[in-house]
Amino acid sequence: MSTTDLLARTLESVRAAYQNIAELAEHQDGIYAVAQTARGTALIHDLRKSLDQLNKILPFKS
Repeated sequence: MSTTDLLARTLESVRAAYQNIAELAEHQDGIYAVAQTARGTALIHDLRKSLDQLNKILPFKS
């Protein structure tokens, strides 16, 4: 798999996780309420994992 493909797949994962968290936050009375649910915790974990993957792919460090 090329770096471009991996980057595209990872960005899509980040986008999907963000949308799911935002939707859950809307129905759960905010992001702090999301963090208190099992699904919310799993979504946040997935988002962090995807962001860690992006950090490995991108050729620069902040």
